Amino acid sequence: MADPEAVSVEQVEDASVIALRGEHDLSTGPAIEAACDDAWAHSSSIVFDLTGATFIDSTVVGVMVSARRRAADSGGSVAVVAPAGGPPARVLTLVGINDVLPLHETRDDALRTISAPG
Repeated sequence: MADPEAVSVEQVEDASVIALRGEHDLSTGPAIEAACDDAWAHSSSIVFDLTGATFIDSTVVGVMVSARRRAADSGGSVAVVAPAGGPPARVLTLVGINDVLPLHETRDDALRTISAPG
């Protein structure tokens, strides 16, 4: 069974922060999608914090891209925290996600970006 703390959602300022810890793949996809549903119920902006993630696969990338589309449709925003050199940042850079979602070094940077006037 998956670690219940592997996916968490918290409200920070006017955004929902979804923090991932440990390894994430197809098996944790439903938990990440449920976290997105919870996040959307409280905010139109989401920050995916991958600082504690040691592995992500295309499932996670797909959830983040879907969240980006939903945010665009609702006037919200999505940002990703993936410190340079970490496993998530390497995967996201390799697949070119930074062309769709900007990557940030810290949660504070991501929160500033999504709360900045567009």
